Amino acid sequence: MDNPPPAIPPQSPTIQPQKPSQEPPVIKPTEEKPKNKLVPLLVFLLLVALGVAGYFGWQNYQLKLKQEVADVQPEPSPEVEVDETAEWEIYKNTKHGYEIKYPSDFEIVKGPVSETELSTLDNISFSGKQKPQDSNSGVVFGLNASPTDVNGVALTCSDNDSCLNAWMRVLGKTSNEVNSVSTNILGIDRKGFEYINQNPLYTQRHRYFVFPYKNKIWEVNLTINNFSDAETQEMNLLFDKILSAFKFVDDNNKTLFVSLDEEFTLHENQSAIIESENYEIKITEFSNSPCPDEVVCVWGGVGIHFEYTYKGEIEKGTNIFRAFGYRTSVIETDYETFAILKITKIE
Repeated sequence: MDNPPPAIPPQSPTIQPQKPSQEPPVIKPTEEKPKNKLVPLLVFLLLVALGVAGYFGWQNYQLKLKQEVADVQPEPSPEVEVDETAEWEIYKNTKHGYEIKYPSDFEIVKGPVSETELSTLDNISFSGKQKPQDSNSGVVFGLNASPTDVNGVALTCSDNDSCLNAWMRVLGKTSNEVNSVSTNILGIDRKGFEYINQNPLYTQRHRYFVFPYKNKIWEVNLTINNFSDAETQEMNLLFDKILSAFKFVDDNNKTLFVSLDEEFTLHENQSAIIESENYEIKITEFSNSPCPDEVVCVWGGVGIHFEYTYKGEIEKGTNIFRAFGYRTSVIETDYETFAILKITKIE
């Protein structure tokens, strides 16, 4: 028999020394900080502010854009003022050196005077606006360069107020019976007055302005018959417009061309020529200093200084009414500003 193999003694397990165990680090959970509730509010407000700023910025941009467009647009042409009196008639007074425009539907109240005399009248009137259904209706206005009182004595006054008072006395009116008015005449605001007369046939409204100007007393008047209050107001405005066209013309030094036996008006330093006769007359000066009754004077102190020219020859002097075979007749003069003359040939 085979011998069994020798038995292997049991081996005790090898025990490896163990390393001391290490505990894993304990991770503490982080504590959450409380959230700041102001942050979202601030963000919201910031967004709102940005939106508002953007809106106004856009509006400002649009405004600037519109302004730039407006700047390049052409400027509108200025309005042309229309002269409503451009087509009106013109009356010219050569004696007193003025002219006035009046509407075409008015006419001069001529009376028994010639066309030549019309330009030398002291008192001139114009009428119009009569209603077809009322023969008593209408408007009359006038200018008077030599107003007189009821006795025919020339009105005397020194200023607007005293002239109005003097004219009220002429008309028999007191300040309690009239209303004060005013309008611009010859570039100055003039005072006046108005009143109403009534009778069964018409209602008559009167308006007067009286004032001194150019060494004369001027009386300007307006009469309105049978017009309503609204129509009267319209006529008053028309009257103001007429007076705005009243002016003195600077032609007193203009040479006139006249004929023999024709009446004409000359002012100081103004000449008139009769071409057919080669004859010229000129007023070089007026004198109006009467000699006092108690004083003995060399001459009366009142006169016209003439200068005559005929075919190159000259003759001049004071109150010389004949020269070179021609006679000068003085029709009217104030010995201060004008003389109405007529030249005739001595046969």
